[in-house]
Amino acid sequence: MNQISEKNKTFDEKKEKKKIHCAIPKFILNNELLQKAIKKSFPENYNFEIYKCIDIILREKFKNIVLQLPEGLLIWGLYISEILYFFCDCVEDVIILGDVTYGGCCIDDYTSEKLHCDLIIHYGHSCLVPLTVTKIRCIYVFVDIKLNSSHLVETIKKNFHKSDIILLLGTIQFSCLVHNVHSILKKENYFDLFLPIPQVLPLTKGEVLGCTSPNLYRFLYEHVVRKGQGGEVVEKQTSQNGLSLGGPTQGEKYPPGDIPPKDDHNSHHSEAFIINECKRFLQKNQVKIVFIADGRFHLESLMIHNPDFSFYRYNPFNKVITTEKYNYTLFHEIRKNEIKKCTNCKSVCIILKIFNEKLALFKNVDVFIQIGCPRLSIDWGNYNSKPLLNSYEAYVFLQAVKYKEIYPMDYYANLGNVWTNYNAGIGDTSEKNLSMREIIRRRIQLRKSKISIRYQ
Repeated sequence: MNQISEKNKTFDEKKEKKKIHCAIPKFILNNELLQKAIKKSFPENYNFEIYKCIDIILREKFKNIVLQLPEGLLIWGLYISEILYFFCDCVEDVIILGDVTYGGCCIDDYTSEKLHCDLIIHYGHSCLVPLTVTKIRCIYVFVDIKLNSSHLVETIKKNFHKSDIILLLGTIQFSCLVHNVHSILKKENYFDLFLPIPQVLPLTKGEVLGCTSPNLYRFLYEHVVRKGQGGEVVEKQTSQNGLSLGGPTQGEKYPPGDIPPKDDHNSHHSEAFIINECKRFLQKNQVKIVFIADGRFHLESLMIHNPDFSFYRYNPFNKVITTEKYNYTLFHEIRKNEIKKCTNCKSVCIILKIFNEKLALFKNVDVFIQIGCPRLSIDWGNYNSKPLLNSYEAYVFLQAVKYKEIYPMDYYANLGNVWTNYNAGIGDTSEKNLSMREIIRRRIQLRKSKISIRYQ
């Protein structure tokens, strides 16, 4: 077999071994047999980052490897495993996990450790779980799909007016397409006003998850609306291209509780104030969201989080752009009713993995609070015989926060609220050397000063 090993390295490459690796070695990139295997095994426009994975495996001498893929990519798992077996002489075993993988939050480093593996390669999702906190070494492979940008560029030009404000977002697989189209439209200066790509950290620019999406109200306020404000009460201002820059007209008053700060640049505006200003702006200007994806799941996160915007979805496979709608009234009605059902509940069960059969076994439980994925409650929670709340809804149920007019989608945002992942502090770099028990103890102490739980 034409394996790639340390023997293939030249003297100069061995000399550089102790230095930081910034590039994949030439003896891997120039291996003709490996090039042919990749070309024959995978679609030409799918990037499984085989060269990078082989480089890391050889450099760190991993023996037992776990591959974790979403259902749409599972078909290529065997090809990846065969390539790793064939070209990495240090590899002894490759295991493909069969459990359904919904996102980067599903990374199964615990199972991988129990299987005595020393490396897990997770495909198709973002780096949600920091590499510093996984039980074993982890590699994230986004599987970027390269597609022609010209059709989407022409589609946008034909379907939208030059005075429209276009915001481009999408799933991680189409990140390159989002950036390429944005770059082309910006270079051509086609639109009167063209804004940057929205971002919510720690995600990349334009990336949206089913549970985490950018707050477009704050984004629009920071980039456009704030430019039209100059004090407590400002006159309506108009940019050179005819766009209304927001702010109440002369004599118009702000709603109660939404008094703008005197120093606009040094003060932190309230959430309600920003939302109201953006609503005024949206009434006078056309802001269109173009979302690149082959499904609605991730887009729904953005729609729930930003209900006052107009959404369009471009499917890069069939090259069709569609107008997307969401029944916000029904959505809020269902979730409020589920929370209301918990009013007189006495027995609460906090659960991680959700199976209907498992829930049915808890006869004495009145309400379930699941900390697995917030969308499980949103999309399917009302089909359970007993209320199934996510962490945000649990805070509402416990009267720690009020139900928000705009449902939050900030579960993996760095600046997320008290019910979110990073706010809990698990995985924080300052706590990475502490035991899980000590981290939880510290967080409980911190919570006591923030939450006042009211019992009936």
